[in-house]
Amino acid sequence: MITRTVSKNPRTTRGDLVNDLQRAGTKVTKATTSNTLRRQGLKSCSARHVPLLKPVHVQARLKFAREYLDDPEEDWENVICAGLQEKDVIISINGEPIASASDVSAVIKRDETLKMVVRRGNEDVILSIVPEDIEP
Repeated sequence: MITRTVSKNPRTTRGDLVNDLQRAGTKVTKATTSNTLRRQGLKSCSARHVPLLKPVHVQARLKFAREYLDDPEEDWENVICAGLQEKDVIISINGEPIASASDVSAVIKRDETLKMVVRRGNEDVILSIVPEDIEP
């Protein structure tokens, strides 16, 4: 069960495995789950910590956004947003619900920092996106 669970969801933690097994009626420790996974050839790792943006980076992103804010929509047809994925739905920016492109423009013009929440599948994801122009 341990190996199958981790194979289906590699982000499963040792604590999750212990809790799942406990609900199934088997009492094990985190060390036991780690040893079992290691014997099956699976290794554990920690998520990489990414440094937060420094104020200078935030200002550079805002400067870029404001510079292209009034461009017509046609100019943005060849722009790729690396953080957004197909079928993502923008829920809010800085806590304000987004219903249209004009809502996005209003938030960018008014606020100094931006935090975008998108619905991806069944979960909400917080994104910081730096747009980059690409040649068609």
